[in-house]
Amino acid sequence: MIGVTLDDKYQIKELIGQGGMANVYKARDTRLGRDVAVKILKQEYMDNEQFLKKFLREAQADARLAHANIVSVYDVGNEDGMYYIVMEYIDGKTLHEYIKSNKRIPQDECLELMVYIASAIDHAHSKGIIHRDIKPQNILMTSRRIPKVADFGIARAITSSTITATQEALGSVHYISPEQARGGFLDERSDLYSLGILMYEMLTGTLPFEGETPVAVALQHVQSSVPSPKKAVRSIKGNVAQIVLNLTRKKSDERYQSAKDLLADLNKLIHDEDADIEATYQDENKVPAVRKKSIADNIYSAPKRIKSMTKKNIARVSAVFVLVVALIIGGAYFFGVANAKVEVPNLTLKSVGEAELELAKFDLKARIIRENNATVPKDTVITQSPSGGSQLKKGEEVTLVVSDGPNVRVVPDVTNYSEIVATKTLTDAGFVVKEVIKINNDEYRFGTVCDQNPKGNITAIEGTEVTLYISLGKDTIIMPSLMGMTLAEAEEEISKNQLSRGSVTYEVSSQYPKGQVIDQSVKAYSDVSKNTVVNLVVSRGAIKSKTVAIDLSQYTADIPDTNDGTIVEVRLKVMLYEIDSDSGETVLSGRYGKNEIVNVEFSGVGSMIYKVFVNDSEKYNGVVTF
Repeated sequence: MIGVTLDDKYQIKELIGQGGMANVYKARDTRLGRDVAVKILKQEYMDNEQFLKKFLREAQADARLAHANIVSVYDVGNEDGMYYIVMEYIDGKTLHEYIKSNKRIPQDECLELMVYIASAIDHAHSKGIIHRDIKPQNILMTSRRIPKVADFGIARAITSSTITATQEALGSVHYISPEQARGGFLDERSDLYSLGILMYEMLTGTLPFEGETPVAVALQHVQSSVPSPKKAVRSIKGNVAQIVLNLTRKKSDERYQSAKDLLADLNKLIHDEDADIEATYQDENKVPAVRKKSIADNIYSAPKRIKSMTKKNIARVSAVFVLVVALIIGGAYFFGVANAKVEVPNLTLKSVGEAELELAKFDLKARIIRENNATVPKDTVITQSPSGGSQLKKGEEVTLVVSDGPNVRVVPDVTNYSEIVATKTLTDAGFVVKEVIKINNDEYRFGTVCDQNPKGNITAIEGTEVTLYISLGKDTIIMPSLMGMTLAEAEEEISKNQLSRGSVTYEVSSQYPKGQVIDQSVKAYSDVSKNTVVNLVVSRGAIKSKTVAIDLSQYTADIPDTNDGTIVEVRLKVMLYEIDSDSGETVLSGRYGKNEIVNVEFSGVGSMIYKVFVNDSEKYNGVVTF
């Protein structure tokens, strides 16, 4: 798949993960210029039409989930029979790998991670989406140790498809809820059970149930209670262990009833490590249930008494019994007429005044409970109990939950906080971190919040989404090392890093071959502003030597010989010039016989011009190449 481009948009770069269902690749979104993760389903799933339809529908629905701790789904597609899902790319490890590398997670960090994960699950539940396959392999950790839950659509598609689970089920069955193991009805509380197993594993580094087969593990979830994590690690605090026990009750009615309930207790412990956490269930070992004697018990115990009665007594009892039955029937008729029931009207979305008047028409009373609500107007009925259409006796009470309008809170000022602390502070205050944008900033240190929208210390409706701007520090770049590059390569690197090329000079170098950069005016790996000018020094190569023979007889024919045979001498000077240079260096100067051959040694690089002067008259110029 490496190098393949899906939908003329997603260019596959490398394989980054393999699982029982799919292979995950890092890819480049060529249109938007960003890295993405592309999960391509394996062939055995592509052959199951029922699963594919479910998968596509669920994955497309998940694209509407927008939460800081949920892996964003960007796209879903099919290319030549290959079904794939395009997701946010997370440059980090899975929570499973994180637990393994740390052996177990400290209590404080475990609570913080659980807040993030539970917040993501709560968001999904509010959209009517149940994950059904929560496990550490489906939770990714960013480089800043922020967890993000993944694979909502795939988990739900598998659960409701006809695919037979094979060995990959072993990874999920350790976290499966009892009702899921039995094939029973699933709701949000099934996810909460899985979160409890996940929290147990984070705290202890182990799983509560192990077995040789997936079936053996599943049976333990159905038949056995999850032990307290304190039995595995004695240092775990009792209130922390109680959260795990509240999550992992076999009966869903005895667990936390929503992720919001879980978040409330988690935040309670984060703010006060000694806070009391109440059990969500009655401990039958401490408070034995009192069994009330039933009518059946009385009936089955009656024969013993009847045997001891005389026939006369039996007759008297029978007569009394008939009389009592008659009185009951008559009384039931009388009170049925006197206490006729009325139908409760539907009062939702009516004003509280209208609702009270409507109830008065039916001789019913109103019990008002007010709560904040950001969507239902103030003084409007949100819900009622019992619901419209129910039957009540006259004079009975209908509970009306009435909107008190949105809950307005002060937005915390989180500038100069780290991303993790800022997110937690805003979440605790009732706000949602919608987006995190990283920008350059000269005032705030790297990794801290340099701005937020809305601003801090202003009032906003509870649940308002907040955008955080995280500082990347000054708008600088790290100066690359250009040493050893060719001039063309160095110029490309300068341009790529938004710098400017300055002057280029050439110097002899025995270390760098000709044409390579041997020096740069800006120190490599230093922080520099964009558009900084960089001057370069380029190697001319190493100095080499070459000897040239100069035959003076070629230049002295017009000089007469002496009559007495004395050797005629001439003044010889040889100069070496750079190409395109008017100034040269004298290489040789002296007196020689006019017919002598003189060997001149030149040193230099590349090609240079040499000139021959005889008796101060230029006789010849040539080129010497080293």
